[in-house]
Amino acid sequence: MAKELSKINEINVKKRKMMYLSMGTTDMELYLQSLMGLMMLPMANNAFQLMEKTLLYEFRDEYQRQLDDLGIDKPLSTAKMQELSHQAFDNKKPVNAFWQSFDKILANLSIELIKAVQQGVSAKDWAKIVGGR
Repeated sequence: MAKELSKINEINVKKRKMMYLSMGTTDMELYLQSLMGLMMLPMANNAFQLMEKTLLYEFRDEYQRQLDDLGIDKPLSTAKMQELSHQAFDNKKPVNAFWQSFDKILANLSIELIKAVQQGVSAKDWAKIVGGR
């Protein structure tokens, strides 16, 4: 069973390679942009969740430190800390700043890969770029 699946996968990879090689430059550009978005989105979501937790923890720790220094005993709810830790700074909310940066990174990476395609990457190198062997 595993051997049959392996053969089927190998055949599909070969078909996919041939399809990519027959694409025009414009199709390759569109494909690359889509591929980069799909490949990087899970990483960006993980990084975004990490950023959100870090903002919350940093705010909570600093708030607690200041309360201790001032001798005040007035805790905030987690929801209020979440809200305050995400306030705009320099007219940018951290959430917006993160996704704007991600969009710029994705656009620049796509442009670099598109340049490689336009400059005539070999069929073998192109197959490696799109996930072949």
